[in-house]
Amino acid sequence: MKINTKRVSAFMILMLHLLSVFIIFFYSHNKVDQMSLIVEFLILVVLIILNRRTFKDNMLILALSVNATSLIITAFTHSGYGFMILFANLILLFCLLNNISVTKREFSYIHLFTALFLSAYIATAEIVPSHGLVYVTGALGYSINSNMFALFTLACMMHWYAFFEMSSMNKIFKPLCAFVVTVVGLYLILLSGCRSVLISLVIFTILFFSVKKTINLKPYRKAVSLIMFGSLIFAVLYMVIYWNFDNIIIFGKSLFSGRQIVWDSAFSHIREFPIFGSGTDIPLNTVNSGFTESAHHTLIGVWKCAGIIPVVSIIFLIGKKKDLGSGVITSRVAQLAFISCLVLAYFESFLTEHYLYILFSSFALSAVEKDKGGAHEYEGNSLLLVWR
Repeated sequence: MKINTKRVSAFMILMLHLLSVFIIFFYSHNKVDQMSLIVEFLILVVLIILNRRTFKDNMLILALSVNATSLIITAFTHSGYGFMILFANLILLFCLLNNISVTKREFSYIHLFTALFLSAYIATAEIVPSHGLVYVTGALGYSINSNMFALFTLACMMHWYAFFEMSSMNKIFKPLCAFVVTVVGLYLILLSGCRSVLISLVIFTILFFSVKKTINLKPYRKAVSLIMFGSLIFAVLYMVIYWNFDNIIIFGKSLFSGRQIVWDSAFSHIREFPIFGSGTDIPLNTVNSGFTESAHHTLIGVWKCAGIIPVVSIIFLIGKKKDLGSGVITSRVAQLAFISCLVLAYFESFLTEHYLYILFSSFALSAVEKDKGGAHEYEGNSLLLVWR
């Protein structure tokens, strides 16, 4: 009996997404967190093996080898094995999703089930505004940072939009559902007060109504890599502005809300351990003489913990998307969602948060196989049928 590797891959990608949502219900539960990271790593390794024929690029092999060596050195010289596995997972995920395609039905199922489970989590969370702050508690009683809840909401909205694009829903019912998702999602994001998520959503909206066709592969590659590289430039400019201006107000809040303290602390560790990072040995300074593990910036957080090699690799691999030929179409919504969500890297460690990295990296998978008609494309008529 022959294994249909493409079907198996699509099924395992769906399982990665569902696992990513499942652990959200156990937010901050360390044992669940650690075990799921290992399971995700094993799934990704199997996926890479199943799709090994697509990895004939020597640069990809070199990038994986160098990063593996760098992360192992960091793990043995500093603490933070969990973070090293997470960084490895992120790099493997980009290598995978940028080099494979799925059928239209598989694409729809991945985003539909992810959106449904995220919607269930959001709908069962208790949201309590109090004295200008928002307190969020999940269905199982675990407290959630309001910014994190806004990120979950944004991810949920984007997965719904990706599903709507490829679904065969009624032409009247589809925009109605998209409108409901938008209104509810926007309300929750505004309630959370998370400006970075709001900026990302605004950028997606502008792109959605202004970019009518899919973006060609070459400019798309450049755009995503430049956005990530630009996030480092932005952080430096932000610090320069902070040193030269007393205060700047955006959306009713000060631009300098504490990130400048965290980033200054992170850069001091980076100067001391630039090549392999400092792991999680040393926490970062934050407001009110406190400490935090989050750099509130994706690449600064990676550089501080794991060194320069994973930083360069993420910038390189995130835009190294393979041309899969004329047999595939590109999801415009996935492209626009990925570009607009990458803006979060300027303000949040969203790609290095275990609860978020799969949910947002998912949009790197934008290659959808063209319809061939009837049962020829969806043999077995189900994503769950992986044998033939």
